[in-house]
Amino acid sequence: MLSINTIKSYAITICQGKSTIWRKVTENVFSKGQANNMLPSYIRVDDVICMNCYNGIVINSSIEFQRHAQEQYRFEDISEANKADDFLFFSQVVKVLTDILYTRENREKKPMIYSFDEFREIMEGENIRLKSFFDKLYFSSSLSTKNKNSQIRDLTMYLDFTGVSDTTLDTLFDLGTTITSRSITRYKSDAFKEHYRLVNATLTQHIEKAM
Repeated sequence: MLSINTIKSYAITICQGKSTIWRKVTENVFSKGQANNMLPSYIRVDDVICMNCYNGIVINSSIEFQRHAQEQYRFEDISEANKADDFLFFSQVVKVLTDILYTRENREKKPMIYSFDEFREIMEGENIRLKSFFDKLYFSSSLSTKNKNSQIRDLTMYLDFTGVSDTTLDTLFDLGTTITSRSITRYKSDAFKEHYRLVNATLTQHIEKAM
């Protein structure tokens, strides 16, 4: 027999508790409820609903339950749209951070920020959509040092490629987000030399085979 706590946890939110008889949502009931747009989106197969709700959804196709189900789907659509609005692509994050830093330091003449916690607090205060970006940074900090350093280098390479100034890169380095602009210049130089060496070695190898 189902416990009261189990039953209550699965009751439909507009259930008036008029029935003491409970039924599990079978696949057949679930399919019917979805087909006639009567089943709220939070109900799943094997969940439990009361007999009154069951009759309203499956037997009588009650307008009340249909309206409730439609409101739930509409609420989810709005929530998903809001999540999409709150999301920033990485290139957008770079632009937002750069604009905020430029405004603070050049127009408002405020001092540079050296504490990451303060930097995050100020940036999120300026644009709440940056919160998810900083959450991802925090998550990445739990990765291995080698992997983390590789990610930081790749991040700096990307920022450099998009035209972010050396001053901004060095500011982000002070915050622990990037490597220095000098380091990325040296890395690019080493990568170019290695690429040049590999190309020459490959060409020499094929020339020798062709002769």
